[in-house]
Amino acid sequence: MIRFLLAAFFVFFYSFYSFALQYSFGTKIGGHRVATALELGIRKSFIDFQFDFKKREPRNLVDMSEGDLYLEMFKKSLLPGYIVFEATSYPYYHLGTYLHEDHTSFYDHFTLFDLSETLNLIRVTAGGEEKPYVFSLFFGEVIPFSRVVGTTDIKKKDQVGYALSGWIIDYSNRREQNFFSRQDNWFDVLYKVKGSKTFQDETISWRFEIGPMFHDNREFIDAVTLFLMREHQFNKKADKTGNFFWTDVRYQYQWHIASSDYRSPLNIFTLQKIEAYKFFPKIYTGFMLGFRYDRFRAYDASDNFVKYNGEYSVYLAPTFVF
Repeated sequence: MIRFLLAAFFVFFYSFYSFALQYSFGTKIGGHRVATALELGIRKSFIDFQFDFKKREPRNLVDMSEGDLYLEMFKKSLLPGYIVFEATSYPYYHLGTYLHEDHTSFYDHFTLFDLSETLNLIRVTAGGEEKPYVFSLFFGEVIPFSRVVGTTDIKKKDQVGYALSGWIIDYSNRREQNFFSRQDNWFDVLYKVKGSKTFQDETISWRFEIGPMFHDNREFIDAVTLFLMREHQFNKKADKTGNFFWTDVRYQYQWHIASSDYRSPLNIFTLQKIEAYKFFPKIYTGFMLGFRYDRFRAYDASDNFVKYNGEYSVYLAPTFVF
């Protein structure tokens, strides 16, 4: 009972402090914008450096259809004017992998019903990522949005969102899969579309990525990756409309298809209800639910290929928003 209470407190502590400290700074050099952003969080931390080589004014989002927006983003990304260098880490997932591999007895304290590979509280709350850290280079275009309707008092220069599109290269020398860390010099080359727009008291965000991924560790399978994400969130004080599964919710899906046999080595689906219930004044709570399937090659002691292993994982964690 004591071990269970300690485990529950540990998981609640890390889930409760899912918010992050954020800092950003920007200036202009020679008429071009240079900026940096820093975010320190338990689930995700990153630092980036942004270089914008073009002068831009926000586009009126009302005058652009969604199809015209994507077409313009694609055309502009062919002549990149926006570059971002970024380093990202996932501390909580890395901690879970470290405990699973190097402190097994402590990790097992968080297991329910002796199901360490499915109902361990660290596993179900920390899962979902597959890399301890990654370095990224993005080059493409960005379109800032404005919102002007009739004689509104919102000036055209006021930005209410953005969209970017272009190419991103990710690299790291480690991979973490199903809470095991492996040496792997891997990189991917992705075409990326990402954006966010705010209307009055609600924000909609989206992200799309597609491209090949390469590994030097034979356990992992070279593949083409597809990533889709859509998020809808109301301001905490807003009067919300819409159904339970379409408002204040984030959907995310990642799929890999192997370049060798066209079978899928990875499937991840995540649903996060962002502000589902009012918990205390100014504090809202929800949940994150996810499913994951991994497929990788297994070798024997003589370094001979044996078989493909497939593993399933389920993730569940509370979410708190201030």
